[in-house]
Amino acid sequence: MNQNLFPLALLILLILGGGFLFLNKPIIKTQTSFSFDINSLTKNSVPLGNPNAPVKIIVFSDFQCPFCKKLYFETIKRIKEDYIDKNLAVLYYKEFAILGKESIDAALASKCAKAENKYWEYVDLLFNSQAGENIGSFSEENLIKLAENLGLDKEKFKKCLEEKQYINEVQDDINQGVSLNVRGTPYIIINNDVIEGAYPYSEFQKIINKYLIKK
Repeated sequence: MNQNLFPLALLILLILGGGFLFLNKPIIKTQTSFSFDINSLTKNSVPLGNPNAPVKIIVFSDFQCPFCKKLYFETIKRIKEDYIDKNLAVLYYKEFAILGKESIDAALASKCAKAENKYWEYVDLLFNSQAGENIGSFSEENLIKLAENLGLDKEKFKKCLEEKQYINEVQDDINQGVSLNVRGTPYIIINNDVIEGAYPYSEFQKIINKYLIKK
């Protein structure tokens, strides 16, 4: 196990005062001095949609973050219907687990589900199960029950979770966020634009369409 993960997450928490709940004013900005290294950022992430789609969306998220849940069910679901399912966009998740132990455990569990090709199905269950920060919603017992609900191999999943087999991937996701100065969740990259906060669908639509027109 990588022992650096928990101190790093704690340091981020201390700096942020608990993450975005949210910035005083959410931000939309276009990077002009550099382009994101999409290939590096999406390493080890499961694409939702066609990886060759012209619009790449990368979401830094925490499964305990209420704004991330809001974004997932109110905005990402619509993006999926309007763009991802039409091969116009592809979406990747990064586990920016900053809100405590249960965030880290949920991130690890999602990657265990990925190993059994059920990543996005498990993400659905995690957000549906969100009930508050570090109050037991994402206890090991509950995470295993969610896996069972998906028909995953219980013993294999339990072993993966207990041994923290994907701790390095979770650490890499956090490190990437820190390197990009991610200040909280949700933090979304759309090609070379950044959205910091759970903006409504219409704002995402404007940015996605901008890149599709360029294409």
